[in-house]
Amino acid sequence: MKRVLLLSLEDYPDLGEIYYDFIDELSKNCVLLRATTVKDAIKHLVQNPREPLYALFVEEPTLVQYLGDNEEDDEQDLFNGRVRVLADAIAAFTRNGGTTVFAYACSNLVSPNELNTFSSDILNLL
Repeated sequence: MKRVLLLSLEDYPDLGEIYYDFIDELSKNCVLLRATTVKDAIKHLVQNPREPLYALFVEEPTLVQYLGDNEEDDEQDLFNGRVRVLADAIAAFTRNGGTTVFAYACSNLVSPNELNTFSSDILNLL
């Protein structure tokens, strides 16, 4: 059965309602894994060849917002370092044929500039 990772680094209370039907249907056809920390996400993305990850569903915008923001902020530096490692793992997963979906909340809460920076400068996909 295919394995899908749901990634949510911060708690957005409304997301449960937004994605409930989608996740319910998805769970009928695959094994759902959930990561709420950078460490857990990286662990799942570094694939076990016998149980490869099929897809990544990024539920909320934290990853893109932190790394897509060009403004200097010392408080974010440590978090950005850890998230950068995660972004590198996501880029490798995607380049190796994995499917990565940035979900509904990303389009509502992320500016076009943040998404462009994240896609081109961070993931090197554009």
